[in-house]
Amino acid sequence: MEKLRAGVYCRVSTTKDSQEESIEQQELNGIKTCEKMRFELVDFYREKKSATESERRAEYQRMLADLKDGRINLIVVKDIYRLNRCNYDWHSLIKTIHETEGKIYFYLEQQFYSEERALEYNIKQIIGAEYSIDLSKKVVKAHRERQEAGRKAIFTNKVWG
Repeated sequence: MEKLRAGVYCRVSTTKDSQEESIEQQELNGIKTCEKMRFELVDFYREKKSATESERRAEYQRMLADLKDGRINLIVVKDIYRLNRCNYDWHSLIKTIHETEGKIYFYLEQQFYSEERALEYNIKQIIGAEYSIDLSKKVVKAHRERQEAGRKAIFTNKVWG
């Protein structure tokens, strides 16, 4: 059996300092998983971005390129929600996994992605995508109501201009 060359994908959704501990913990868990499962740890892919649009995530794109080039043949990740919250992107990733004969290992579940459980993963993906859409609507509504009431707007990113 070919040695599994792992890329550990770590992602948090915001650039807040409070999220730094979470991304560090994901890295540590990725290292522990690789040691326990005897995967060859090749690289880390660290991201502080929303999971809704993968084309805007440089590290995610770099990981996919490494998978396609054969540099890695395994993605080690906390759970499905770290990878994508967009159905199209999820199915595109699974297509790439099949084309490259790669694998995904979810360390929280301590299991590989499998076709036998594809329906379960697809349902989780749909729920994650819907959650993200719903949360976005709530945040926009709260900002609008706050502005209409004449209260100070709260921004989660730096505002220029």
